[in-house]
Amino acid sequence: MEVNFRRLKRDEFQELALDAGLEVVDLYGNCDYAKFNDMESLFMIWRMKPIQN
Repeated sequence: MEVNFRRLKRDEFQELALDAGLEVVDLYGNCDYAKFNDMESLFMIWRMKPIQN
């Protein structure tokens, strides 16, 4: 099975999450749960929950 990856920008990922019925609760920049920083963070760790209608 072939698997392809590509990096997504923050707004691209958020849009995909919304399309999937998820809302962002928080975004961390590392595994220590430090807040995401556009200039310094190496990772985007998303905390999400289903959108309540």
